[in-house]
Amino acid sequence: MIELYHYADWVRILFCVVGFFCVVMQTAALVYGFYHLYQDIYLRWTEHILEVLILLQILILAWFSAQILEYATLGFVFFDGKHLLRYGLFCLLAITSTVVSIKRQLYYPLWIVLVTVFTLPVAEYIFGKAFPVFFAAALLCYTLRSIHIILLRKHELKITLSANSIKMAIDALPIGILFSKKNGHIILINTCMKNLMMTLTGKIYRNAKNFYQDCLINEKYLLTCKRHLIGEDMVYLTHEGSAWMFTKEAIQMKQQVYYQLIGANITERWDMISVLEDQNRKLQKQSEELKQAIFNIQSICYKEESLRIKSHFHDVLGYRIALLLRGLRENKIPNEVMLAEWAKDFMADLRKNEPTQSAKAHLDAIAQTMENIGIAFHLKGQLPEEEAIASIFTEIILEASTNAVRHGLAQDVIIEIEENETGLHMRIKNSGLTPKGEIVEGSGISEMRRKIEMLKGSLAIFTEPEFELYVCIPKGERRG
Repeated sequence: MIELYHYADWVRILFCVVGFFCVVMQTAALVYGFYHLYQDIYLRWTEHILEVLILLQILILAWFSAQILEYATLGFVFFDGKHLLRYGLFCLLAITSTVVSIKRQLYYPLWIVLVTVFTLPVAEYIFGKAFPVFFAAALLCYTLRSIHIILLRKHELKITLSANSIKMAIDALPIGILFSKKNGHIILINTCMKNLMMTLTGKIYRNAKNFYQDCLINEKYLLTCKRHLIGEDMVYLTHEGSAWMFTKEAIQMKQQVYYQLIGANITERWDMISVLEDQNRKLQKQSEELKQAIFNIQSICYKEESLRIKSHFHDVLGYRIALLLRGLRENKIPNEVMLAEWAKDFMADLRKNEPTQSAKAHLDAIAQTMENIGIAFHLKGQLPEEEAIASIFTEIILEASTNAVRHGLAQDVIIEIEENETGLHMRIKNSGLTPKGEIVEGSGISEMRRKIEMLKGSLAIFTEPEFELYVCIPKGERRG
C-alpha cells in the first residue's frame, strides 16, 4: 500500500471515496441478508458471518486508504500494514466461504477468497508498484458483489417468503392483528391494530394483556368510544363513525400458549343492522296500524249491519203493528189462526227483503277492502260456477286473507284457483311471516274445514317453504 504515496492526491482521494462507497454497499448487503429466510438455520448464520468478515476486510482496506491520504497530507511516509490481522481475517473468510459453498453446493462463494488474496501483504511484495491496481480492482469487485447481493435480496423479498414480506403482508391487511404471549408480551402487531389503539386510547400499548383488560374489558382508558356486546364479542363505535369488533382466541403451539387478538371493521354490517332495526320498528308500527284498521273495518261493518237489521225489523214490525191496530179499531178481533199466519208471514218478510250478494261480488268487495288497506290482492283463475261452492271458497278466502294480514303481517295475498280432471283446487299464499310453532286451529279454520268436508273435500295447511292453505274438492263427489 506504500506505493500509493507515488500517486497524485486526487488518486488517493478517489481510493478513499471508493473504499467508503464499498463499505456502505456491503453494510446494506449485510442488512438485507437478515430479512432473508433460510430453511437451514446454520447456513443462515454462516452466511451472516461471511458477510461480516467481508465487511471487516473492506473496512481495513478503506482504513489503509484513509491512513495514506492523511500522512501524505501531513508530509509523512508511514504505513502500518497490520499483516497478522489481515492474514487472520483471510483465514476466517476462506473457511467460512468454503462452508457456505459446500452447504449450498455452489462454487461462486469461493471467488471472494481469490479476490482477497490480491489484497494480502504477500501480494504487495509480488506485484510491487502494480499492487494499487490490484487493490483498486479488489475494491471494485467487493462493490459489484455488494450491489449484486442487494438486488438479489430485493428480488427474493418480492417473490419469496421472508420475515419482511410477512410483516408487510400483515400490515397491508384491513383488520387489526396482534399476537402475544401468555404474560401479554406482544410478539407481532400490525399497523391497523396500532392505529386502533391510538383511536381508542390515545396511545400504543406494549402489553396486550393491559390493553385487553384495562381498555376493552374494563373501559378504563377509552376515549370517546361506545361499547356494545354481541354475544361474547365486543363492538366499539369510534368518534369517526366506524364500528370495530374485537375477538380473542388462544393458540397452542409447541406446548406454549399464545393469544390472538383481532379487530375487524364491521362498519357496513353495523349500518345494515341499524337499518334493519329501523325497518323492523316501522313494520311493527304498520302491523299495529293494519290490525287497528281491520278491527275498525269489522266494527264499522258490524254497526252498519246492525243498523240495517234494526231498520228492516222496524219497518216490517211497524207495518204489522199498524195493521193490527187498524183491525182493533174496526173491532176485528184477531183469532189464533190469524195471529199464527201473521207471525209466519212476519218471519218470511224479514228474510225476503234481506239484500243478497253473489260470491263474485263478495270476492270483489274483499279485494277492494284489501287494496284500501294497502294489501296487494292477486287472483289467478276464476271462482267455481256453482254458487254454493263459490260462496264457500269466498268465505275461505276472506278468513285466510284476514289471518294473513293480522297474524302474518303479509303485504301480498295470492289466490290460485284451478279446475282439472281431478277436481277443484285452490291455493292461498301470502308474503307474511310463517308460524314458528305448531298451528292451533281456531274457530275460523275449523269452520272452513267443516264446510269443505261437507263437500267431501279436504283442507291442508303448509308452512314450508312458505305459508299455504290448500283446498281440494274431488270431481264428481262435491255434489254428493
